[in-house]
Amino acid sequence: MCGLWGYVGRRDEAHADVIREVLKLASRRGPDAFGVWCDGALWRGAGRASFEMVDIHAAVMLGHARLATVLGTKRPEHGQPVQCADIVLAHNGSVWNSRELPEAANVTTGCDSELLAACLAAESGALPDRLARARSRVDLGEHFALAAYQVASGVLLAARGQSLYMLEDVSGLYWCSVRPDEHWTAVTRPAFHSLLRGSEK
Repeated sequence: MCGLWGYVGRRDEAHADVIREVLKLASRRGPDAFGVWCDGALWRGAGRASFEMVDIHAAVMLGHARLATVLGTKRPEHGQPVQCADIVLAHNGSVWNSRELPEAANVTTGCDSELLAACLAAESGALPDRLARARSRVDLGEHFALAAYQVASGVLLAARGQSLYMLEDVSGLYWCSVRPDEHWTAVTRPAFHSLLRGSEK
């Protein structure tokens, strides 16, 4: 399964060791491609990510380590994170009813994670509400994890049906698909963090 990692919070390079660790752990789960979105800048490529690709001063980092499980999908355009309108998404899993969704007509890559981002972008309102409405029609199954960031509001939302862990400290909120240590807690229900209002769960 793919690996997710990231951070949202203060612009503080004091957290470099934590970022390095979560990137390393998540990358073990996805050797085929990497991607990272840092404050609006996106880098994607083949193989594993390295720490040098990360803007450690960024207030928002969404990382993805891809394990291509479907034959013929090891193409650069299937890399993540993806952005549709003001939604940036890193996703692990499948959209099982992707061919039934009207947004599929606007997806240029054929990647179902881009379709999920398009479905979130098509909704209105706060990001947690968008996810709840999208999930009423988008079949993510039980085995998924995602981190979605709404650029306009500064809200990060993490949700999972499988392994995703988070750590919150004075700097902000970190997440990773692999649990670094006992201080990290499993995401058991949608959790979100707002750059504008502080953390909310």
